[in-house]
Formats: sequence, C-alpha cells, structure tokens
Amino acid sequence: RAHGAIVGSALGIPVICTVIEPKLRIMAETLEEAAVGWESPFEVTEGVKLVEATLDCLEDRRCAAKDVSAKHEESALASADELADYLQQVAPSPGG
Repeated sequence: RAHGAIVGSALGIPVICTVIEPKLRIMAETLEEAAVGWESPFEVTEGVKLVEATLDCLEDRRCAAKDVSAKHEESALASADELADYLQQVAPSPGG
C-alpha cells in the first residue's frame, strides 16, 4: 500500500491513499500535491470525487509527483552518502 504510493509517485502518477492505517496518512502528506488521502468511512461517492478531482488537474498532479519524487531522491542519495561515509569510518577496510 505505502510502497504502491511511493512507486506511483516516482513514476509521475498521482495517487489516492486509502487511509486504513497511520502510515498511509503520512504517505499522503509526504507526497504533498502528488497524493490525497481517502479517509474512513470510505464512502463511494467521496472516492469518486477524489478520482474526479485528480483527473481534473491530472497534469498538475503529475508534475507535483515528479517534483516531490526528485526532492526525496536528493534526500535519499544524501542519506546514502552519509551512511557510506560512516561505514567507511567504523568498518575495517578489506586487507587492512
């Protein structure tokens, strides 16, 4: 569920998160304009409205998905670099 939202956003596809647990609300908030949360009690008419609203501004939502994905990519790459630097400091080097 959360990974589907992440992958959709990374592909430039806006998402509707069915908020059945807290992490899906967090995903909808984290993905900013690329996502919207569909809250309980999950009324069908509300779900249809969310889909229609997404389709009404599809290109804007696609751009938002790409933008938010790029922002999170930068953050993930920086974190990976920090982890690599840390591991080089604390792990013995091969053959050393």
